[in-house]
Amino acid sequence: METSLTLLQSIKQQGDFESWELLDSIYSPMIRRWLKRSHVRPADEEDVLQEVLLTVSRKISSFERGVNRGSFRSWLKKITVNCLRNYTRKRGNRGDAVGGSEMALLLQQLEDPDSLLSQAWNEEHQRCVFQHLMAIVRPGFKRETWKAFYDTAVSGKSAREVADDIGMTVGAVHTAKSRVLSELRRIGQGLLED
Repeated sequence: METSLTLLQSIKQQGDFESWELLDSIYSPMIRRWLKRSHVRPADEEDVLQEVLLTVSRKISSFERGVNRGSFRSWLKKITVNCLRNYTRKRGNRGDAVGGSEMALLLQQLEDPDSLLSQAWNEEHQRCVFQHLMAIVRPGFKRETWKAFYDTAVSGKSAREVADDIGMTVGAVHTAKSRVLSELRRIGQGLLED
């Protein structure tokens, strides 16, 4: 995004199509994986995914991020759980219930912020968002700057090791890493948790 507004602000205030496409590209694959994990029938996955995205689009204007309000990832998880409950209820009424008590247990664990399943949601969320944000900001940096960032922040190499490898000073490596991280935080504000 070329605007200074964050993705969520842009969607809330402008309903920007480009921002919606980005939100969809970040979250649809993740939600699909959770639908599979929740034993949603393959024939129903797209319908449940669309229900989640439609609910997000209807309610995004009322989403408030803050200490007492929660994060976007928690808000999205709650919507996903509710859509899965709706799906289970509808399937149960048709006589071909999916998952039964196994689905109920899974949804209960997903709602519990301290469960391993909920922690897995949080970790996958961070990974998906971070990967998309890196793809967005990468073209805006020189190859050496990106390599300095990636090798230190993602690959875990020391600044000294990276500096020697690409012919920069240690200070330049730290500066490069800081510049890229700053842009990632700016673009991902409200999506990534610190």
